[in-house]
Formats: sequence, structure tokens, C-alpha cells
Amino acid sequence: MKAIQNEHLCLTQLCFLETIQALIERGGGSRGAYVILDDEGDLWVETKRGRELQHRSENEALRKEILETKVNDDGSLDVYPAEVRPLPEDDSWYETTWREWQEKRVYG
Repeated sequence: MKAIQNEHLCLTQLCFLETIQALIERGGGSRGAYVILDDEGDLWVETKRGRELQHRSENEALRKEILETKVNDDGSLDVYPAEVRPLPEDDSWYETTWREWQEKRVYG
């Protein structure tokens, strides 16, 4: 069981790394949680020592897409953009819906 779990963890890590690489190659830039270092970047981190860590600003056009990653039968990976789907109009809470499902009031 642990071997299968570890295999899945490794495959998931490979998918993440391939997707990050594809994002950078598509011109993805830095956002709040991460920095894409780039010697040609338009931003720097300001420190007491001055400007450091030159990086790219966000490419806001890429907010309209997500990257999907597929594992092919031969083990190779394909990463491709997909249009972001709108959020459904739904104000239900997870806890309420889960309770309804457990009580077989949803799909009962």
C-alpha cells in the first residue's frame, strides 16, 4: 500500500513541476504567494541592501485560464490551457450539504 501511495505522490509532484514549468514558459509572472525570478523582469525586492531578486510581474491575461495536466498511457505528461469556468450561483454551505447527503436527502 505504501509503495502505491509513494508512486502517486511522486507522480503528483511531477505533474506540479511540469505545470509550473509550462506556466513560466507561457509567460506567467509573480503573484502574491510566489516570485518568478527573471533577469529581464520588471520588478525587484527592495531590501536594506537595495534592489534584489529581479522578477516578472504578473501576466494578468493568464487569469482567464487554468493549466490542466494529463498523464498519458505511455507515462508522458501533457499540460494545456483551459478556459476558467464561472463559479456556480450557489450559496449553500459544505456542512449543510454534507449533512443532507448523509441523511440521504441529496441524491437519495
